[in-house]
Amino acid sequence: MSKLNSSHPKLILSLLEIPRPKFSSPGYTLMELLVVVVIIGILSAIVVSAKPWYENPLKNSQDRLSSTIKLARTRAMTSTSTYRINADPSNTNEAIQIQKIRGGSCKADTTLAEDVAAADTTITVNDVNGFAIGDRLSVGGTEADVLSVNFGDNTITMGAAVGEKTAGATVEAVKDWTNDGAFLDEDLNINQKSSQTEPDIQMAAKFDNTQASEWGICINSRGLVSLFDDSGLVTDKDLNLVLTNIRTNDQAKLTIAPGGAIETPM
Repeated sequence: MSKLNSSHPKLILSLLEIPRPKFSSPGYTLMELLVVVVIIGILSAIVVSAKPWYENPLKNSQDRLSSTIKLARTRAMTSTSTYRINADPSNTNEAIQIQKIRGGSCKADTTLAEDVAAADTTITVNDVNGFAIGDRLSVGGTEADVLSVNFGDNTITMGAAVGEKTAGATVEAVKDWTNDGAFLDEDLNINQKSSQTEPDIQMAAKFDNTQASEWGICINSRGLVSLFDDSGLVTDKDLNLVLTNIRTNDQAKLTIAPGGAIETPM
């Protein structure tokens, strides 16, 4: 058998040479082109499906209003404060206002069930619901702080005597509400910009199917939500904030249930 040695370098190199295709092209293969076409198709589908969202001011307003109310509930719990939300008196059809107090309740009023002597610090009322320790009460026009609330016999112990009062006198909580500066105009206005001169979206409130000119959402420090109707009383009906695109007449709504559940059906 013959042996290969270093005297035959050309033969060795020829044996080690890797076969190459006879023809080569600097372009793309058919498979590569197909992959690119598929990727473009997928991206186009994503963009088309997203387009209705970012071009839909009604859906944007619904989402923003829902997020703002949920954030207010979170802030009430984290700051152990009471929050109230209602239509902005200066712009009832387009904006809400969010205010807070330390502790207490959104609204509480009742009347004296019995006469009060000049030196008495405990008063008996017809209803103690809504009153809380730390509230400042006006009893027939005289103010004092609440030390305790007894639900068993409807009595409230005050930090000072309120003077001689007769049964039937008004008892109401004195509130020092302040706006929560954490919420910007863009958060409170249902349109994309609060300075918009020709807004697209208008807001109306309904309890079930009954129109409400006034409404209120109260969130206590535990996150529990109470709803107030036109008469200023707590109601067990759902509050529907109905948003209407005045250019297309399309509608969306935000449904808030007593307790705090929120739904956003279109």
